Amino acid sequence: MVISDSERADWNPAESGPPPSPPPRDINDPNCYDDPDPMRVCRDDYHVTAPVTARDIAAFTPDRPAAASEPRTWAIVRTPANFVGDASRHVETGELLDQPAEVRFEPAAYYWSYGDGTERTTRAGGATWDALDRPDFSETPTSHEYARSGTYTVRLVVEYSAEYRVAGAGWVPVIGTVRSAAPPLQLRVASVDTVLVDRDCRENPRGPGC
Repeated sequence: MVISDSERADWNPAESGPPPSPPPRDINDPNCYDDPDPMRVCRDDYHVTAPVTARDIAAFTPDRPAAASEPRTWAIVRTPANFVGDASRHVETGELLDQPAEVRFEPAAYYWSYGDGTERTTRAGGATWDALDRPDFSETPTSHEYARSGTYTVRLVVEYSAEYRVAGAGWVPVIGTVRSAAPPLQLRVASVDTVLVDRDCRENPRGPGC
């Protein structure tokens, strides 16, 4: 919300409730940006106050996440396929309220749609079987089993929380969240009795069936 000098002058404590924002700080004052209140922004004619919403930072676009599957591009009926979402905290720069600003995005939720009518929300993007120290085709927090063979489109949408800061001031939370979709995955699911592997269980004790 922006309050002009004339609006502040018209304030009547008996009629208007709490007082308006304090007078604007002189943008040329060397101590202007030392104000301990992170919701204040120095300008030469206005005092700018929060909140800033997700709509206000529409010009700041978060990085597009990525999604991957294990095994890559295929899966076996009634056997876990593992999915991993790749998104991380990052900062975008631009202008906000006519001032140089930064917006910091943080992954807050991962929305998975597995293409067979099943959906799942996770707080983390998941990890590979190797990173989890689990055998291939084992269940993970982001894995999914398909009941029927066919080709499925897997979609991932990442929801980011955000913070902003103007002219190097402290970070302030943004009200609301921003979502970004990863490129979809095409997954072929087959029903098989035998799985061909490149190594036996002595060479790869973590392989399927070992």
